[in-house]
Amino acid sequence: MVPRGRLDISSADLIWAVSACFRSRRRCTTSLHSHWPTWQVLVALSVRTAWDAWLAEQHWPKGDEILVSAVTIPDMLRIIREHGLVPVPVPVEFDSLTVLPAEFERRITVRTRAALVAHLFGSRMPISPLAMVCRRRGIQLVEDAAQAFDRPSRLSKSESDVVLLSFGPIKTCTALGGAIVLLRDADMAGRLHQRLAAYPRQSSQEFFKRALRMCFLQALTWPPAFTALVSVLDACGVDWDRLLSRLTRGFAGKAFWARLRRQPSWEMIALLERRLATSCSRALEDRTRSANLLWSHMGAIERPGADAADHSHWVLPIVAAQPDRLLKALRSSGYDATRIASSLIQAANETCPADARWDRLLYLPNHPAADPVKLAATIETAVVER
Repeated sequence: MVPRGRLDISSADLIWAVSACFRSRRRCTTSLHSHWPTWQVLVALSVRTAWDAWLAEQHWPKGDEILVSAVTIPDMLRIIREHGLVPVPVPVEFDSLTVLPAEFERRITVRTRAALVAHLFGSRMPISPLAMVCRRRGIQLVEDAAQAFDRPSRLSKSESDVVLLSFGPIKTCTALGGAIVLLRDADMAGRLHQRLAAYPRQSSQEFFKRALRMCFLQALTWPPAFTALVSVLDACGVDWDRLLSRLTRGFAGKAFWARLRRQPSWEMIALLERRLATSCSRALEDRTRSANLLWSHMGAIERPGADAADHSHWVLPIVAAQPDRLLKALRSSGYDATRIASSLIQAANETCPADARWDRLLYLPNHPAADPVKLAATIETAVVER
């Protein structure tokens, strides 16, 4: 069976990460700043950690509002509410994965303090029109680029006030965790640095265990090994789809706030430095080329972001009339499709109604072993036979 994907990290980097836990610790954040010379640069354990700390430093009155693009990670909304603030969803255009400036501005009130917009699935929406609205209305713009990082230079001209970048296990250029926070405001950067520096640091032992787990998971992305694993777990009655998803997530389970409010280990920071310094764009180019070939053979099958002008195809979602049935058909044909590749949800209300298409997404395998032409033909056959 062709796995749903593989970690965007080489075996050499994984071995380096494991061995780093046995070397002397060093403070190693200076080179990170060189990638974004026009920004204030901070390191955090995760995007959630950075978002929580940034909101804590604002001291806004309870009941004030934060605009959010309506398709987002539920923890980002949870953090907003934890600070006594109210998330106000703004529709995301399904075909382009953008937030329209007119819809955005229409929801700004006297209580609006900031806006959080999330780039989805590897696409990047135009930020300049939203930044113009924010400047005119006197609110701050935070860009959640956790799913959209490809290279540091792409962000040098962003007009946001804050940019959040994730290097978690399943992200592009992964460092097995960690986040970068880019800020315009030097005073806020100083205060945020002090807050983050007061958090307890993730231990070397914890990072070592994570690195070993990721080595194991990367080995399992070899199709024969993955096929054997699935057979064993199926025979044991284990839901391997949810198990694999849980193994790559850093904040599942209990003690959410305690695990969130920590610093990354020195080893994680060192690995992040190494990845940013040595990461090659070839894998990203191959991924984009393969995705474009797949879409060119998919015919009329609907997908979010089909009209997105800027897309690196971090994941490959399509809309299925009967996603569970198509999932079974793909797995029986040897493709590990899934419905839980992302934890995205819709934040809907009376002024931002839910779009049913978001609930019918199926994520196709985004693995080098997946032949785009054969995968497209398998999907077409399964849809016709439905």
